[in-house]
Amino acid sequence: MTQRADAHIVAASVPLSEMFGYSTTLRSMSQGRAIYSMEFSHYQEVPKAKAEEIVSKGKARQMAKAKFERNKPHCERGHDPARWITARRTLTAALTKVSSDKGLATYISYDQVAKASESRAGAMRRRF
Repeated sequence: MTQRADAHIVAASVPLSEMFGYSTTLRSMSQGRAIYSMEFSHYQEVPKAKAEEIVSKGKARQMAKAKFERNKPHCERGHDPARWITARRTLTAALTKVSSDKGLATYISYDQVAKASESRAGAMRRRF
């Protein structure tokens, strides 16, 4: 540790994996006044115990993935146009209701929203 003016400078070599969360800890300990910087130094072989831990975690993940089986046929529900139209109409009616309660708009019921969108869709079809 060296000192420059009123600051203490600590120089250390630390594995990158140990640096996650260091900034938060340092700022907590120094009440937000301390800063730090990192620069790459060199590559080094991982210690044997740490390497075994990493490999065992990887194997556990692969085993967990291998256990999953889909027995039901997949049903794609996200691209159903009728569902989206119904949701959009319901949302529009709900938003106009809330806005009308606050005096910001006039309430439009779900039936009126449905009629308006149907007539607009018909007009669009006639244009083409």
